[in-house]
Amino acid sequence: MSDQDFNNLREFDRQAIDFEAEIKGFSQSGEPFCDHGQLKDISGGGVGLTTSHPDHYKVDQQLELEIKLPDTDELEAFMKCQVTVEWIRSDNAESGDSGRVLIGVSLNGQMSFDSRKHSTSSHSTK
Repeated sequence: MSDQDFNNLREFDRQAIDFEAEIKGFSQSGEPFCDHGQLKDISGGGVGLTTSHPDHYKVDQQLELEIKLPDTDELEAFMKCQVTVEWIRSDNAESGDSGRVLIGVSLNGQMSFDSRKHSTSSHSTK
């Protein structure tokens, strides 16, 4: 299906974004994993992200997503939420980067904000 066809099926417009993400869940074999990906786009209902570990994912899988926001001198900031994998497809836009896939996830509720000081102490706000 072309990108235009996918866009026609969406309830919300997607906006391009380029943030790092951490994805936690259980692989298809049942093993816990922590993957690092790159957000490509975001909308009111979901996120598109790339990963080099497609074997970790399957449609309808429940995951925890942590989006890394730009740092300040004092804090690392994150948006967190539970998500469900809706689709998985090859990422043709990443030429020369074989093995990367694009994963579409829907948000399961609202995102929460979390931050950590760059020092050893931490702070969290929701």
